[in-house]
Amino acid sequence: MRKLFSTTNMPRSTTPHWKPSDPAIEKEMGEPLTWHNPRDKQMCRIWTRHKCNLENRDRWPEQQKWLLEKLERMHAVFGPRMRELKLQMEEETASQL
Repeated sequence: MRKLFSTTNMPRSTTPHWKPSDPAIEKEMGEPLTWHNPRDKQMCRIWTRHKCNLENRDRWPEQQKWLLEKLERMHAVFGPRMRELKLQMEEETASQL
C-alpha cells in the first residue's frame, strides 16, 4: 500500500479553505482524498492511497510513475491555494501592525 500525503502547518483560521472532501479539490485531483485535520493541532494532512507490493521490484517503474503523477497533480492543485493562503496571512499580519 502506498500512501502519498501532504502536510501543512497552516493556522486553524485557514481551515475554511481546507474543507475535507471539498468537491472542487477532489474534482481537480481526479479522485477522492482522505483528510486528517485534528481540532487540537495546527495541521492538515491530505492523502491518497494505492495498493501495491513494494517488494516487487519489477513493478517499481509503474509505482514510480504513479507517485510522480500524484505529486505533480498535488502540486498543481494545492500550490496555488498555498500561495493564496500565504498572501492572505501576510496581508493580515501587515494590517495588524
